[in-house]
Amino acid sequence: MNIYRLEIFIDLVKTLNYTNTAENFFTTQSNISKQILSLEK
Repeated sequence: MNIYRLEIFIDLVKTLNYTNTAENFFTTQSNISKQILSLEK
């Protein structure tokens, strides 16, 4: 399990918005989506 992915997931739960989470982690929305998909697997 990757702590970074869990941090992204927690932030996404708080914001309920992929774009806001991406801004919080200084990355793209696409990367956030990929991290969540990896976490789901």
